[in-house]
Amino acid sequence: MTMAGSVMEMEELPALDIPRDKETVLAPNGAHLMLVGLKRPLKFGEHFPMVLTFEKSGTVEIDIEVQKVGDLEPAD
Repeated sequence: MTMAGSVMEMEELPALDIPRDKETVLAPNGAHLMLVGLKRPLKFGEHFPMVLTFEKSGTVEIDIEVQKVGDLEPAD
């Protein structure tokens, strides 16, 4: 990510190395997932499943919780 004046410019990562024995945190202002082409807006507090596909480990289904912009901790 880089700042161009007051606009944040991001570029797509072709891959993200996620070590098997360490926790990887995806968060605003760092590596994160961007959901595009949604059929409706996401609502704070809702949950939905997401399937991640890994080159060497296959697929893993995770639960996504929609949080407010700027929240760094999971909502209660």
